[in-house]
Order: sequence, then C-alpha cells, then structure tokens
Amino acid sequence: GQMISKVSICLGLLHIDLRNPAIFLCTPPYHTFPGPHSREPGIQEQSEGDVPARVSRYMDHAYPEDELKPLSCKGHSTWGNFSLTLIDSLDSLVVLGMYDEFKEGVNKIVQNTNFSLNKNVSVFETNIRVVGGLLSAHLLMDRGKMTLPEGWPCAGPLLDLAVDIASRLLPAFATPTGLPYGTTNLLYGVPKGETTVTGTAGCAHT
Repeated sequence: GQMISKVSICLGLLHIDLRNPAIFLCTPPYHTFPGPHSREPGIQEQSEGDVPARVSRYMDHAYPEDELKPLSCKGHSTWGNFSLTLIDSLDSLVVLGMYDEFKEGVNKIVQNTNFSLNKNVSVFETNIRVVGGLLSAHLLMDRGKMTLPEGWPCAGPLLDLAVDIASRLLPAFATPTGLPYGTTNLLYGVPKGETTVTGTAGCAHT
C-alpha cells in the first residue's frame, strides 16, 4: 500500500539509532563533532554567537515562508510553503543548546503546518529536509528539554507530520526502476508528464 505506518517508521528510527548513536545522541564517546565535550575550539563554539542572530532574522523577516532572501531581507517560498528553513534547522538548535528556540520552533510547526496543499514539490528536497527534519527533531525532543508526548519515541505530533508528508511523497516512487519522479503534487500525486531525470540526479548526489 501507499500508507506509511508509524510503527514501521518507529522501528526504522530505533534501528538507525542503535546502529549509529552519534546520529541522535551526540554525546561522548560517540560524537566527533567539535563541541562542548572537545578540548579544542570547534565549529559549535565558533557558531554559537552567529546562529541566534540568523535564527532571529529568519523568524522576524521570513517566517512562515520557506527561506530568507539575504539581500532584500524578505521571505519567499519555493519548496512548498511550509516553513522549510525552520523545519530543516530544528535539530541544529538542539545541538547548539538553543532549547527555547527549539521549543518555540516545534510548537509553531505543530500548530501551523498543513501538508494538504495543491502544490508540486521536489521529492528529493522534501524528503531530506522536511521528512528528515521532522524525524530528527522528533527524536531530539528529550535532549531539547521538551515535555515528551505519551508513547514517545513511537508517537508524537512531529512523527505524525513526518508520516503525513512521507505518505504524500510515496506515489513518486511508483516507477518501473524505483527511481522516484522529480516532483509530486501533495494532493494529487505525480504530475502528468513528469520524469525521473531529476530523481536520478538526486540519487547520484546522495
């Protein structure tokens, strides 16, 4: 079928987590990201002063649009109009210890995100940035000092959103080769005449 169950996603997440704790835990002795547990100055320390300002600029001038135009300092949406930058950045907020901003971002996404849109979206970008962003933020809720929903990590509003958008992407993978179509419509599926050319490029990129 075309539906993705939360159980299957949960099992997949737990499998990844156990295979590679560094992906989600980011704590010694697993992580290699220079940060608070490293004796040498790393990327985290260098970024701490700049990231809050960048987050503030996006929230003040671009949210709920997808991206911030750096020159005009205005927001615009090119990827689906579901606050892509915020979803894509939630896990980084936790890594940098910006827990208040993480909680605010999660609440905004949960309250305002609706994927029932008549929009064509990039399968590749939506998969890695929206599905990936929602799942990573869901798994980082504990470390992000948020109140965990009942049944976490196998239940929660971010997981529900991830299941919703992933299910809407699934029609793009119904091809003879398994390589996805480049775009799909979140309401009506793959547009007529769509090809797998950009899907192939995306697979090659990853």
